[in-house]
Amino acid sequence: MSIVSLGLRSTAKPSSSCFKNHLEPFANPQEALKNCHQLIGSDDWERQVEGIQDIVRLIEHHPEVLQTDLHNVNLALLKQAKNLRSQVSRASIQAITKLFDTMKRNMEPDVDRIANLLLHRTADTNKFLQLDSHYALDAIVENISPTKAVPAIIQEGLG
Repeated sequence: MSIVSLGLRSTAKPSSSCFKNHLEPFANPQEALKNCHQLIGSDDWERQVEGIQDIVRLIEHHPEVLQTDLHNVNLALLKQAKNLRSQVSRASIQAITKLFDTMKRNMEPDVDRIANLLLHRTADTNKFLQLDSHYALDAIVENISPTKAVPAIIQEGLG
């Protein structure tokens, strides 16, 4: 059974992105990472989206900085992926996709939690969230070892 036969696309790129096409690198990526956590933890949804976009900037230009705090970044994105405001949730799911595309096997420790969330989001009433969740699941399958990806998706799918 292939990804295409499951109804998923063979690419991990959403048709429309929540982020600008060209994001600039940070002058001080360590400070930017601290700022991302503050923004994502904000009560203001626009600041949350700004924090998620800054994580995407770090993914694109400074992945080595994210490596040092990857678990906490994943937890923050997971929390925001459950956000009732669809813009925040969608940005977070797209950032998770980019993390898998960039960090690859480094994402394996959190794959069970992430797969669980994404599988729930594939049944969301919002079509954009459904599609982005499918792309993120594709990114999991394409970027981490099958011995981690398949059991995570099957186990979480059964639950």
